[in-house]
Amino acid sequence: MREWSWNMIKAVIFDLDDTLTPEMQYVESGYRHVASVLEELILSVRGEAVLTKEEIFTRLMLLFRENNKRVFNRLFESYHLKFELMDVQALVEEYRNHEPDIFYYKEVKEVLLQLRQKKMKLGIITDGPAIAQKKKLEALEAFQDFDKIIVTDELGRDYWKPNGKSFQLMARDLGVDYREMVYVGDNPEKDFYIQKIYPIHTVRVEREEGVYKNSLYLEGVREMYKISSLDKLPGLLSHME
Repeated sequence: MREWSWNMIKAVIFDLDDTLTPEMQYVESGYRHVASVLEELILSVRGEAVLTKEEIFTRLMLLFRENNKRVFNRLFESYHLKFELMDVQALVEEYRNHEPDIFYYKEVKEVLLQLRQKKMKLGIITDGPAIAQKKKLEALEAFQDFDKIIVTDELGRDYWKPNGKSFQLMARDLGVDYREMVYVGDNPEKDFYIQKIYPIHTVRVEREEGVYKNSLYLEGVREMYKISSLDKLPGLLSHME
């Protein structure tokens, strides 16, 4: 591992999903919304509540846990309902545009406060459809907690992580060098590869419930440090002083 100290670090940048807020919390929120939409749609077409929103929600969660791909397609198929691509896309839009009922992990606010007391600049770099990610950030009131937030989808799909463009912009806008940055994420497929592009220090928060906890590391590039929850982060940084 590279040697570095607390005194070198001027900015701590976070991933969003499964780092600051549980991804499954958002999934459940979105599926509850979609289930309500479908219940009303079926009622208006059939004239009776053939399926309740709770039944639909339970089925959606079951399908997601089996495989998180093509969930809405498989939902229609599981109920033997005829559907077209536009029907699936309509549900995707409902999911992405809903007002999510989500919260930070319980330790986040205290950790951010401790980092502020150390005069750290704070940022977020997050992938995902821009409308959905911005809805999450608004629900969390994250814009008041961080100095800079970059939703990579607003740069273009090609600039999602592991592309380094968002890190370039973050370093520039916060006025720090790459060596003065720490990136905290959870996804081995894309969050830690940045250290191969720029000399940014990386920390993985490995949560039991993490959606991507079993994902493979991109080109075998692993995080520099690993913690089980964010409340371990200030201690980790202080230990390196």
